[in-house]
Amino acid sequence: MAWIVRLENPTPARRPMEVPVGYHLGNGVTVSESVAVEVAAFAAVEVSFDDFGRPERIARCVDEIDTIVSETPTISVRDPRPAHWPLHRDVGAGTGSRAAWLRAARATFVDLPCDPSRHVGGYQILAEHSRLRSERTGQVALYSPAGLNLDIDDHPRSLAALALSGCIDVEEIAGGLGERATRLRLHNVTDTPVVVHIARGVLFESKSWGTQNVTATEEVEIAIGAGETVLWRLSTACVNRSLAPPMAQAMRATALRLVDRGGTFADQESVWRVTDGA
Repeated sequence: MAWIVRLENPTPARRPMEVPVGYHLGNGVTVSESVAVEVAAFAAVEVSFDDFGRPERIARCVDEIDTIVSETPTISVRDPRPAHWPLHRDVGAGTGSRAAWLRAARATFVDLPCDPSRHVGGYQILAEHSRLRSERTGQVALYSPAGLNLDIDDHPRSLAALALSGCIDVEEIAGGLGERATRLRLHNVTDTPVVVHIARGVLFESKSWGTQNVTATEEVEIAIGAGETVLWRLSTACVNRSLAPPMAQAMRATALRLVDRGGTFADQESVWRVTDGA
């Protein structure tokens, strides 16, 4: 391995990116074979090349988000040395306060679909999951969604999307109702029927810091007639074993989704293995 090309995507949507033939690596060496990859939201991928510009390896970066500094997708060549894990400037040498983590998340993930006034969150999940991972690893950082086993649910009829567009009024989301269930009370404010898509793995954010968030363990579509209100009981599981269990906890919808690593949603322990092992 002589060169590493880093492809960064600081946007909230997956992006196809390419290292083209002829891309200059350094010392007169250019890429001899193009490499096309899809880079997850708020994430980076690194492609290593040999001394002749031939691709050797593609690796998803499980980075702290401070290393993704541009505002648009970029390609750059870096020195192939071990990744450095600097402390986040707003967090400091310890695991930091709730306010510090939330400030860092809001300042970094500026394009994350989020509006607490419409009961759509997400910043707190990224902040709290980053804090917990920092405690486990000793590498204090604000992690990208990919580094937390998360991605972005960009379905046009997701609950977050419909709430943000004003089509759906989220009257209630209550998690931790027993038997792994979350209650949704949704009102269609439009004069036409709406179908809400709930993806398996989508996260609901507790309104209380220190209380477990929940993830949907099933994929469902909820049909709501014009001007009607629907009460729906959704199968969910808690995430982050070390936090307090939700007890009819008020929650927000989010555009974040837990990635299925194979059997992730089989039971509660399987979910915790993914969220607490990130």
